[in-house]
Amino acid sequence: MKAVTWHGVGDIRLDDVPEPRIQDPYDAVVRITTSAICGTDLHFVRGSVPDMAEGRILGHEAVGIIEETGPQVRNFRAGDRVVIPSTVACGVCCYCRAGYYAQCDHAHPHGRRAGSTFFGGPESAGGLDGLQAEYARVPYAHVGLVPLPDTVDDAQAVLLSDVFPTAWFGARLAEVSSGDTVAVLGAGPVGQSAVAAARLQGAGRIIVVDGAGDRLELARSQHAETVDFNAEDPVRAVVDLTGGIGADRVIEAVGVDAELPAHGPAAARTGAWAARFAEERDRIAVQRPADDGAWLPGDAPSLAARWAVSMAAKAGSVGVVGVYPPHADAFPVGEAMQKNLTLQLGNCNHRRYIPRLVSLVSSGALDPSPLVTRWSPIEDAVSAYESFDRREHRWSKVALTVSPAGAVSPGEGAGAGTGAGTTAGSGVQQL
Repeated sequence: MKAVTWHGVGDIRLDDVPEPRIQDPYDAVVRITTSAICGTDLHFVRGSVPDMAEGRILGHEAVGIIEETGPQVRNFRAGDRVVIPSTVACGVCCYCRAGYYAQCDHAHPHGRRAGSTFFGGPESAGGLDGLQAEYARVPYAHVGLVPLPDTVDDAQAVLLSDVFPTAWFGARLAEVSSGDTVAVLGAGPVGQSAVAAARLQGAGRIIVVDGAGDRLELARSQHAETVDFNAEDPVRAVVDLTGGIGADRVIEAVGVDAELPAHGPAAARTGAWAARFAEERDRIAVQRPADDGAWLPGDAPSLAARWAVSMAAKAGSVGVVGVYPPHADAFPVGEAMQKNLTLQLGNCNHRRYIPRLVSLVSSGALDPSPLVTRWSPIEDAVSAYESFDRREHRWSKVALTVSPAGAVSPGEGAGAGTGAGTTAGSGVQQL
């Protein structure tokens, strides 16, 4: 079968690999109809998140049709259409039962203390093959699959695999509630989703910070207020926009590949930190490709975290869902302590939120599909990665068509488009 595979920093390929098979009674094999490329995948290709095994199949977002189930998968059958949560969980342990699926005691091969397990990631995240492939093996399929009605099309569903649940989780971590002013750092797919997620959770105002014009325009189309960090100091701008107070809640959706401002007042202010950031980058991204302008890790790994703390109001809260590797250790804990901030962070408990989000999309209350800005066939996946890495115009979220048979094409779900009011910021029902 065709699959997108990692062979080294800066080296990904479309390979022919063996098809997966049932290995455990709780497994399922799913034929993938639609997958997607995530910014997290770029972390692995850039080397800013290490410990990848050569030949690992990439990807942790997918929609598909069940081909086969193990004998202990009692709630699904061949032919069922499903979305695959990005993190893997057993559904039995005390953590899963409490809703902390990302901290499952049994999913990680390195034992209970090892942390989150997800598809297509490094050995430290379980070393599982990913979902940018024609077929995938899903462990603990009785919990690790969520059924889809035909009212939810593939474009909507693939965003419910990781991006939108992570944004929802970020808003929960930030403790968003009615009337809050929320700042979102990063206008990539998770940041864009956080606009709708925060609004659905009651936010009164939403301010989005990024440095890419097309991403800021997409945020404005959702009626978020925007701040371009290449044109103004984002911390000063957010403080000024909030009457000198700062944001009640901050969602950090950037992570380790944060970049220094290219120009403007923020560039002058952060320029003094360039040596510190270079040291951070060298410590985090030990292996890097040749400096030819491609696959370069961010040059300011802790900048988004620092801005998040600085722009938060006193006694405010910060939710961090941007990805950081285990050895990233730079965080402004002193400033956070002086402001009495509440800090929460971690990997999304996808399985906790996806069933509800499927219902919201199916009912027409939510339509995340406008956030898919590009479609590519899996045969063009490597070139799609390259465009995504270069942040080319409108390459914010890339969906991959893998095997269209059985898919529900974009716009063909019964509720398709009806939630545009939610995403665009009007007619919102608070939940």
